[in-house]
Amino acid sequence: MRIYTGEDIRGADLYTILHEPVSREKLMERAAASVTERILETLNERGFGPNPSFKVFAGKGDNGADGRIIAGLLSKKGFYCRVLSIEDPDIEEVSREAACPDEIYIDALIGSGLKGPVRSRTASVIRNINGSGAFVISVDLPSGMPSEPFGHDGLCGNGRQSCCMVKADVTVAVEFPKLSMLTPLFGNFAGEIKIAPIGLCGGFEGSAGRAGTVLPEEFQYHYVDENLYMDFVKQGEKMCRFSKFSHKGDNGHLLAVCGHTGMTGAALLAVSGALRSGCGLVTARIPASERLAMHVAHPSAIVSCGEGDCFRDLPENMSRFTSVCVGCGLGTGKETAWALERLFGCGVPMVIDADALNLVSGSSRLRSALPEGSVLTPHLGELERLTGKWDGEAGKFEKAMALAREFSSVVVVKGAHTMTVSPDGKVFFNSTGCSGMAKGGSGDVLAGYIGGLLARGYPPLQAAVTGVCRHGLAGERAGRKWGQEAMNASDLADFFCFR
Repeated sequence: MRIYTGEDIRGADLYTILHEPVSREKLMERAAASVTERILETLNERGFGPNPSFKVFAGKGDNGADGRIIAGLLSKKGFYCRVLSIEDPDIEEVSREAACPDEIYIDALIGSGLKGPVRSRTASVIRNINGSGAFVISVDLPSGMPSEPFGHDGLCGNGRQSCCMVKADVTVAVEFPKLSMLTPLFGNFAGEIKIAPIGLCGGFEGSAGRAGTVLPEEFQYHYVDENLYMDFVKQGEKMCRFSKFSHKGDNGHLLAVCGHTGMTGAALLAVSGALRSGCGLVTARIPASERLAMHVAHPSAIVSCGEGDCFRDLPENMSRFTSVCVGCGLGTGKETAWALERLFGCGVPMVIDADALNLVSGSSRLRSALPEGSVLTPHLGELERLTGKWDGEAGKFEKAMALAREFSSVVVVKGAHTMTVSPDGKVFFNSTGCSGMAKGGSGDVLAGYIGGLLARGYPPLQAAVTGVCRHGLAGERAGRKWGQEAMNASDLADFFCFR
């Protein structure tokens, strides 16, 4: 699913009105009906009682008109709805009231057409909504949030988010998610993101143009929904389909170069991910002192022991491996840097993570030796060490893109809505995962899993996007079993599945 600017989406609306054709009013009704379906779906999922009530806060523009139609649809289904227009003289007073149990606020004050700071009256209502204790569902995007996270008049100074913004529990985005809600700067205000499809006509991109857009022209943004995920899976599986006549040697052999003395946990986690990838063989290259832990935790893995307490030499017969995962808990000593340079010349696809990235960031020799077609998996700190500091979200996107181009490799910037960047200008935001994954070791599991897909024959971009999505799904399942606070990285591998 492509991600477009607010201006592009307005162009898509107009294109659909002219080419379907459909009246503006009918298109608005279609949008409201789709959003209403997602609202009812949310009631089910969140365990609301049989008779919740609604307060709909409606602005003057199209977003407010959507809210009024939604209120009418909910009323027809038997729910009590009260519409509060921003023009109502008592809206500020009513919005200050504490929410009743099982009362839901629908935020339809401001849509993607926000220009400049939020007006004082609307800002007061937004603050009251945020302080009400109500469950809040925003229509299209939270009021006060710009559709793009940069180059917007509504931002405060120093890159901070808009001074006044609804903090939603759920945002129902119409047709496409908005870029802002996928970034750390604004994402916490969006809550859970749901998509309400309304059937905008395809082909509007060429005719609508991108004049005046604040998104850099070279970027194409995509949201990895279920359809796009399955497209990537099919592309990957074409390269490495399982057969009942295949044997373990046909399904790839990953070398996991991870861990040093005292940091075996990272190697164990990376191997746990690799063993769930469908890869036929996984070899762990670890110091001899750590072999017992690997044998006990992962009897399916082959253990290859190096000399000393860190990675300093390569296994014999490197040609047997079809991919390498390197870096998790590796250490950053001089001997390790020397061995890493030799490893970079082995000529197989690689996942480069953690300490391997830290070594690359501090060495021009390693930087020039890094093989093309790799998958780099930095978190934000590692990305900054590789690229230098950046200013705002636009700067981060540009740095990640420049890194992908420099190395002709895929860059996976880990975080909420993990961002996968390809060298040809495509950026893919992940839609899966949960906050319980923000624990040490989660990235090691991901690196091992992507490495396993590469070993099987997945192309780098397909391995990265598929791996990130499945890793997030595993986190969601682990969170449901253990709770997001209690789950940890070692739980993830048990929840990987291929659909």
